[in-house]
Amino acid sequence: MLANNKYSHILEIFSFLVFAIFVLLVAFRPDTAQDYDFWWHLALGKWEVGTKSFLLTDIFSYTFPGKEWFNNTQLFDVPLYLLYAYLGNYGLYLIRLAAYGLSYFFLYKAIQTTSRVPRITIISLFIVSLLMVRQFARPEIIVPIFVSFYLYALYSFRYRSSKLIYVLPLVQILWVNTNGGYVFGPFLIGIFFGSEILRSLIVNRNNVLLALKNIIITKYATVFAVSLAAILINPYGFSIIKWFLFFFGPQNINSESPPLISELQAQTTNEFLHLGYATPYKLLLILLGTALIYRIWVRLRTSKNLSSFFERLNYEDLIISIYFLYLSVQYIRFISLFAFVAPLIILKNMHFAAPTKSTRFFFTASFAASLIFFTTFYSLYTLAFHYPKESIEFIRTHAVAGPLFHTYELGGYLAATLYPEYQVFIDGRTVNLYDKNFSWYYRHLHIPAVFDAASQKYQFNAILIPPTYELARPLIDSEQWALVFFDNESLLLLKDNEQNKELISKYSYRLLDPSRKISNYQDVCKKAKERDIILSEINRTVRDLEYPVYGTQALSFLATKCPDMSWSYELVASLLRKSLRVQPNNAELYYNLGSIQLLLEQEMQALASFKRSIQIQKNSFNMTGLGITLNNLGRYQEAEKIFKKVLFLPDGDNPPNEYYQVYGRVSYQLDNNRIAIELFHRYFDLVGPGELTPQDYLDLSNAYRDAGDKVRAEEYLQKSKSAAVEQ
Repeated sequence: MLANNKYSHILEIFSFLVFAIFVLLVAFRPDTAQDYDFWWHLALGKWEVGTKSFLLTDIFSYTFPGKEWFNNTQLFDVPLYLLYAYLGNYGLYLIRLAAYGLSYFFLYKAIQTTSRVPRITIISLFIVSLLMVRQFARPEIIVPIFVSFYLYALYSFRYRSSKLIYVLPLVQILWVNTNGGYVFGPFLIGIFFGSEILRSLIVNRNNVLLALKNIIITKYATVFAVSLAAILINPYGFSIIKWFLFFFGPQNINSESPPLISELQAQTTNEFLHLGYATPYKLLLILLGTALIYRIWVRLRTSKNLSSFFERLNYEDLIISIYFLYLSVQYIRFISLFAFVAPLIILKNMHFAAPTKSTRFFFTASFAASLIFFTTFYSLYTLAFHYPKESIEFIRTHAVAGPLFHTYELGGYLAATLYPEYQVFIDGRTVNLYDKNFSWYYRHLHIPAVFDAASQKYQFNAILIPPTYELARPLIDSEQWALVFFDNESLLLLKDNEQNKELISKYSYRLLDPSRKISNYQDVCKKAKERDIILSEINRTVRDLEYPVYGTQALSFLATKCPDMSWSYELVASLLRKSLRVQPNNAELYYNLGSIQLLLEQEMQALASFKRSIQIQKNSFNMTGLGITLNNLGRYQEAEKIFKKVLFLPDGDNPPNEYYQVYGRVSYQLDNNRIAIELFHRYFDLVGPGELTPQDYLDLSNAYRDAGDKVRAEEYLQKSKSAAVEQ
């Protein structure tokens, strides 16, 4: 048999190795912090557990309080809250493990029903590769459980007359109260129902009544009708149908009204080709198309005539493939669902070598181990300070008064952490709650006049926004708002009024501000008063924050730009290494660390830091730092190559001043005196006479001397001596 053939073993081993390697690559992607909608589902679960009732009107926002809104995720939100409240990230681990495990199990059973050759490793390869797109702990994670169970029940009835199909109406009740994907249930039943009608009409094309009296059609019709009725068993009754039609209607999905439902938008060709799942997705499409064409070709070859071909055609497979392919193209949310359904159709329509008895246990165990590893790593690894935990703590501790303005991304988190003391401005419930007019205003709040109008309407007393928010700088510079706190994710501003007077007086930042570029503090070194203020504010952030990233960046910048001050470079380096724990891909932190290590004369450590910074994001600053380090190590030719490459970078026309100074010294060491003279003069023009040191004049004097210009050499030698006397 083919299963015992040595080539079958090779195929099994190869497919498993590819699968295992891919799982490892996927698992070590550090991007698994909970998404925005996770938090408002958590808030709903907390409220439902506390009140032992369903929430039918809004209580979390101050923009639409009391408004009726639809939420059919109650049976998911409650266990989500309980598991997270008692087990934390381990609770999310259990949710993912249950979702993936049950989905895989039912899919495996469906494949067993439809094909004599289950290929779990090949299935896993594609499922895992695409599940990373949508793997958040939110209701949609359990949609594959229901879809795979429906397919298992329907295919079992189709090929084995299983009675499992009669359970579907009960499952539909559970589904409609768990997530919005409930519409897939009747649709899948309808596909099998319609396909059976079509086959029966073809077989009995001369007698339509006889075709429709088919007992199988009757059973499908009964299950379909009861499942449709089961949808109405929910807290909203028939209104849930109206909500679905409204939410997915063209007036919402294809209009500009939803503020941020990007996952329900179709991807442009250019965007799609740059997404991480594009390659496996296209491979899956090729395999699906190949499988369907192969099966059609087999049917054509084995059919006596065209009528026989259409009688035996698997219409279910074609319609399911086309429908879920359409969903994956039209809505990015359904990419992973397509990835779950497609392998079933592929394996059902193509025959692969079956695993032998001796390898079956091995691959099943390997699959289980990979699944556990995948879900565990994604559940337990989270990015620190993805949300403004310390700003929230400041708001609580100091009883900051609302209303609080914030961005869309923070809404769910604030509802979960600050309600009932505070209500939110906006969150992920989007068009379900926030109307078109509100959505328009939210999208245009970066315009000062629009923000002022919203502020006047809702009476904002506090603002919580990321440092990159477009209005952050204008708001802080205005006389109406004061920055009183910030962490690695957000700025907290208070309105300058009598209510906030005491907090502003005690906590407002006068100079340190994460919305500013670090280079803006260049002039602080020359102004003792401002220097003392900013150092005091940096000390405050180091004291208040566990990982003071921005304060550490500012401190390291001043340490390199204010050499006349007494610095503990070891302390600065320690703070930089600490900040890198939470932002390991921050190129600027590595650049700053390298600069401090140069001051500590730790050239080899500096070399490693600059190289890491360049790996993350190459620019003229970290390349210049690398060149300086190579110069200090006496590796002049390597340094020259680095300095030449700087000119071809996007910011190569505006490198740091030190570029010209040290590049000139490297050129001098390599006897390129004319180039050295040119570079030294550029450096002189950039920094001005007041910033030049005796060594700078001496460098230029030496270059002129070796170039044979004794007059200019003597001129700059005298300037070097004069500068030394002045010092």
